[in-house]
Amino acid sequence: MATVTVPTDDEVQSPCIHLNGTSQDSLLETRSDAYYALQLAYDAVKQTAPNGRDYYVAGDDKALQRATDQHMARLKAIEVVMKSIEREMELISAQE
Repeated sequence: MATVTVPTDDEVQSPCIHLNGTSQDSLLETRSDAYYALQLAYDAVKQTAPNGRDYYVAGDDKALQRATDQHMARLKAIEVVMKSIEREMELISAQE
């Protein structure tokens, strides 16, 4: 399974606020909307957590662990995107 890493502050590239570009308010609003949608997705994915009684009949002692690992990786992937967007919003907000 692929490893998901959180970008460092140096790796998050934010847009530059200037007169010919998108307004700061618009940049923040679209990212805020995306962040909110990711929160909803996170909550929905969290509800899909594996239940042991759905795996024991597979006859594989490791089935539940694999399903749990897969579930946690999905949640981590969403968290990484959320943190990246959050950092980008901080960088946008810091521009005057």
